[in-house]
Amino acid sequence: MRPGYARQYRATPAWPGPFMSDPALAGGITPAQLKENTMHTSTTAQGLQRLRVVASLTLLLITAVLAPTSPAHAHSRSSPNPGPAACKRHDTSITLTPKRTAPRYRVAGWLCVPRGGARTVQLLVSGFTYDHTYWTGLSASTNWTAGAFAHGDAVYLIDRPGVGASDRPPAAQVTVDREAEALHQIATGLRDGRIGRFANVVGVGHSYGSIVLAAEAATHRDLDALVLTGKLVDYNQPGLKAFQDSLYPASSDPKFARSRMPAGYVTTPPGTRAGFFLDTSTAIPGSARWQEITKAVGTSGERATMTADAYIAASRQITIPVLLIVGSHDSLFCNTSRPCGTGAQLCQRTHGFYSPGTPVDTLVVPGAGHAIDLHRGAAAVFTAANRWISRTVTRTGPRPAVTTCRR
Repeated sequence: MRPGYARQYRATPAWPGPFMSDPALAGGITPAQLKENTMHTSTTAQGLQRLRVVASLTLLLITAVLAPTSPAHAHSRSSPNPGPAACKRHDTSITLTPKRTAPRYRVAGWLCVPRGGARTVQLLVSGFTYDHTYWTGLSASTNWTAGAFAHGDAVYLIDRPGVGASDRPPAAQVTVDREAEALHQIATGLRDGRIGRFANVVGVGHSYGSIVLAAEAATHRDLDALVLTGKLVDYNQPGLKAFQDSLYPASSDPKFARSRMPAGYVTTPPGTRAGFFLDTSTAIPGSARWQEITKAVGTSGERATMTADAYIAASRQITIPVLLIVGSHDSLFCNTSRPCGTGAQLCQRTHGFYSPGTPVDTLVVPGAGHAIDLHRGAAAVFTAANRWISRTVTRTGPRPAVTTCRR
């Protein structure tokens, strides 16, 4: 084994979405709980019946087409694969520093590859207090991975160190730079065969995940493009402060009462996530409760290192194409003095924070809050983002509906 390289871990094959057979791998959510989630906001019998049909069809679709296969050969064109995509649990061992003697930690991962293989893989990195289930959502309309499959890309979803099914290092050691080092090892594994053999690796992040991917790209320069969602260089300070002040020890939260959370791990109090992450007038029905059931944790090290100055410094070192996607009603980044209403406004807000030679495009999700994938219009976002990836990385497909920043 080469120094600093991760060995592979394998576990029971499972689809990384809300209908996984093992509830522990889906943030503790079960099909019955999801059904309750999806329906609790509808009060009419007709609405309930309609949602039951949607949930049942979604479950049948996912069960029918996603057959597990060996991750080592998932992208081989000769591999038997009866459906349009195959997913399998594929964990990886990482270190938080490049030192050969550094402790190793397991990062939970799920590799999903379309039938016939893929040249491009999207590395999906969730935000603070989210795990991998953010990318699969609570229904077909909130499933980023389905959009990637439709455009011929593979995806590798992970639970970041300390989150979900991954190991929990000491909280102070889980920082932006150290998680960037972990992502570097994972990105390498997606190319060299330890996880897959893909020609192109695109980093797709949400919120804090965007911060870590920006640091990885600035330091290691081994990604082909970045899709950074739910993150801009400057914050809506009142909204951010309210969120940070709300965090409390994860060990005190009912969801994690039996998890033996280490000191320094934090989460959001019960019932608060919708206020920070959703515009309830445009959010998908059931998303508020779904967020509570699937919520994850963050660390003191992450809180201390996700500073605006550090993110700006990383942004100025990025040399690959960047697509920024923000909801127009994101309470953490948008207000009347920091508008997010148009792509041109986002371009203006990022002016000077990227190198003049770095291509930057923007996309606004009208009416969406911070958790973009959980709002109406998410499917259109998935289409635009995946078209952008295809045009940017492989120079194929139609032009995406994005705004190009002129600098």
